[in-house]
Amino acid sequence: MPLLDIHVIRQLANDVGEEVLPTLLDTFLEETKLRLAHIQKLAAAQNWIELGKEGHTLKSTAGSFGLMDLHLSAKALDEACRKGDHAAILSFAQEVDSLGWESVNTLEAWLANPS
Repeated sequence: MPLLDIHVIRQLANDVGEEVLPTLLDTFLEETKLRLAHIQKLAAAQNWIELGKEGHTLKSTAGSFGLMDLHLSAKALDEACRKGDHAAILSFAQEVDSLGWESVNTLEAWLANPS
């Protein structure tokens, strides 16, 4: 599965309008960058409750913007936090970080050259 599901982006463009899509994607990208940095800080501080909240939010937004691998990884982080599985939490937090930045870069590249 590619990092970016272009069908989701096309549907989003149909829903919000082609002229609104770039602004919406820019906002999502900026918020996601901040969220990824915050997730790493929360994991380092072992703040499992807030980390779970961030994972839950990222799960929802990543899926809405076609970043399905990131969606699944954030979902796993959210679930591990709810279960209190600390080893899994730290593993998924690392996965979310690397996959998150790769996904952000992929979406930024698409936004620069949508085709």
